Amino acid sequence: MKTLTFFLFLILGSLAHAQFTRGDTIKATTTVHTDGSRSTLVVNPETQSAEETYFDGAGKVTQKIIYPLDPQNQPIGAITYDRKGNILAKSSYKRDEAGRIGEETITSAAGQFLRRRVYSYSAQNKVSRVDEYDANGVLIAPPPRAAKAVPKKR
Repeated sequence: MKTLTFFLFLILGSLAHAQFTRGDTIKATTTVHTDGSRSTLVVNPETQSAEETYFDGAGKVTQKIIYPLDPQNQPIGAITYDRKGNILAKSSYKRDEAGRIGEETITSAAGQFLRRRVYSYSAQNKVSRVDEYDANGVLIAPPPRAAKAVPKKR
């Protein structure tokens, strides 16, 4: 019941940013975006997963991303779902020597290679550039949400 109450708070709450910690186990954050949409991120170290849900301005789910986590609670990949729960894509991450996501390989729900992203970082450890390559290895334009494509270290 506490979880249901918490999720209702996240969805209905008027705060721009709220964080909940239950012991050292589950952590959840919600963010209200400038366009009125919201996203929530729930990290559960016990199940080694994180779930990010995006809502439109009316509070309807638009997308969900599940991140499997390694023993240090760092994402090792992602499964992206549409609003109906259908898998849109799967990603796997390769980390660089600093432990940051250096490369992301994206496949279809059926496992067909779609594209690859290579991340570059600034001296402040922020994503400074994302090079995206299509299935043929040809460089294409950066994705519109490049800065959001890399989950933050939790």
